Amino acid sequence: MKTKLLATTIIAAAAIAATPAQAQRVDRVIAFGDSYADDGNLFELIGVDPITTGAYTTGRFSGGSNYIDTLSALLDVPVAQGLLRGRRGLRPLIGR
Repeated sequence: MKTKLLATTIIAAAAIAATPAQAQRVDRVIAFGDSYADDGNLFELIGVDPITTGAYTTGRFSGGSNYIDTLSALLDVPVAQGLLRGRRGLRPLIGR
């Protein structure tokens, strides 16, 4: 009898303490990787204009949208350009 009362008390306390989950808003995607997350830094680094190569006119090895573009569209967050194109990005080691 005491075990049943204890179990009922614990379940009731857990039910009272439970709060509904809230969805979190994603405001950015930070991607590291290969061609699945390529944003054109390699072409900038080696000094090749991707438009003149013909194969990769978007400036990326994917030749079009990639996984990060699709994920950003699904999450409704903007797609950042490559950091080597003169834009400032997140520098996690120094906090800026």
